[in-house]
Amino acid sequence: MKRESYEYTPLEVYHAIRANRPDIAYDGFLNKVYFDEDEHIAHIHVSTRYEMEDYTPPAEGEEREPIKPVDELDIINANGDYVYRDAFTLRTRNHTAPTRKLNPFTGLDISFPVGEGILDFCYTDFTKEQDDIMLFGALFSHRKKKQEVVRNSEEVYKVELEHMEDTLTTLGDYLYQSVYSSIFPPYIYEYTKETIPAFIRYITEVRKEMMRRIEFVFDDEFYPDELSKFLPCERYSLYADVYDTPLSFNRDERFTMLGNYSARQLKRGNIDPAEIVQRLTSHVPTDEKSPLEQALGLEAGRVQIFYHVPRFMAAEYSVSTIHDMLELEFTKMLEYDIRLHKCKICGRYFIIKGNYVSDFCNRVREGNTRTCQQIGAQRKYDERLKTDEAVALFRKYYKRYYARTKVNQIKPDKFREWNYKACEMRDRCQDGEITPQEFENWLYGSFKNRKKKE
Repeated sequence: MKRESYEYTPLEVYHAIRANRPDIAYDGFLNKVYFDEDEHIAHIHVSTRYEMEDYTPPAEGEEREPIKPVDELDIINANGDYVYRDAFTLRTRNHTAPTRKLNPFTGLDISFPVGEGILDFCYTDFTKEQDDIMLFGALFSHRKKKQEVVRNSEEVYKVELEHMEDTLTTLGDYLYQSVYSSIFPPYIYEYTKETIPAFIRYITEVRKEMMRRIEFVFDDEFYPDELSKFLPCERYSLYADVYDTPLSFNRDERFTMLGNYSARQLKRGNIDPAEIVQRLTSHVPTDEKSPLEQALGLEAGRVQIFYHVPRFMAAEYSVSTIHDMLELEFTKMLEYDIRLHKCKICGRYFIIKGNYVSDFCNRVREGNTRTCQQIGAQRKYDERLKTDEAVALFRKYYKRYYARTKVNQIKPDKFREWNYKACEMRDRCQDGEITPQEFENWLYGSFKNRKKKE
C-alpha cells in the first residue's frame, strides 16, 4: 500500500527554515540590543565571545581612550555595494575590541534608526558571493571530520573558536554584505553537501518573507482603498492570517534600573532633562539622618543620593540569530508606528520622518553620485519647465544676462537688482496678472539686446 506524502503547512515551513540543523546553527553570536524609545534608535553591542584572546584588562589606574566613531569603510569591504551606508553609526570601544579579529564587527556598538536594519538586509543582493561560498563549501565537505575530545571549558572554547574561524573563512565575503548577516553569523559544526545550500536557503527565505511582510504592513500604497483604514498592527494580524505565519514572538528582555541615562534607557519617566541637571548639581552632603534613614538604620544621606542621582528604566535584549533580530526590529516598528514609503526613483522603501511624505529617498542610487532626492528635484524642475512658460522664459534670460556679467557687459549689482525684480515678474505671470508675452517684453527690455527676428 502506497503511503501518501505529508504536505507541510506554511507555518511548519516557516519554523523549519529557521530551525538549527545538526551541521549548522544560526545562532553563532549572542549580541545585546537596546532601543531609545524617544528617538526610535536601535543600538547593538556586538559580542566578543570568539575573540577574547588578545584582550588585556586595564591596569590599575590606567586610562583607556573613550568610545570613538569608526569609518564604516574601515570595517567591511562591501565593494561599494552597501545600500544604506549613511544609516549606521559604528563605534568601537578600545577596552573591549580585540586587536586581532575574525569578524571585523566584533566589539562594535552599532546604532541606526529603527527600520533601517530590516531595509538593509532586505535590499542586499546576496547572490553576488553565492558561487564562491558554494565552492568553499564543496571543498570543505570532503575534509575528514576531526574527532574532538574536550576535557575542560578551555578546550571547549578552543574547539568553538576553530569552528567559528572556519565558518567566517568560508562565509566571510557573503556575510559582510549586510549588517545583520555580519553580526549574526551562523556556526558550522560540520561541512556536508547540504550545509552551505541550507544556509543560502535560510537567508533567501527569511529575506523574501520579511520583504513581503513590510510591503503588506507598512506600504502606504499597497491596496490603499482597503488597507489605509487599518493600523499597521492590524495589517500584520491580517497578514499572519493570510500567510499562516506566527502572531507572537519571544523577546529575551532583561529589565533593570540604571543610574545613568544611556542608550539603553526605555524612558526618563516624567523627569524633565532640566530637572535632571538641577538634581545632579544641587546635592549637598549631610551628616544628619533623615527620619526614614533613622527608621531603617541607614547612613546619613543615602536616601537623598538616590534623589539627586536619578535612576532610569532600562531594557536590553539578547539576540543570537538574523531572524530573531528581524522580528525584534519589526515589533519595534509596530510599537513606534514607523511608516515606510516607496521612492519614485529607486523603487525602494525609506522611513517617513515627520508628517511630510516625500516621493524620494536621500540615498545614492547605484551608479550615481546624486541622491534620489536630488535627482527627483531636478526631474520635477525639468517637468515644470515644459509646462510653465514663465519659468522657461525666466531661465532663458537669466542665463543670457548672467553670461554677460562674466565679460563685464552687465555689472554684478545691476544683475542682482534685475534678478530680484525678474522673480517678482515671473510670479505675477504665473498668477495670471500679466501675460507671458508681457513678461518676455519686460525681460527683453531690461538690458540692451539685439533686435528680435520677426
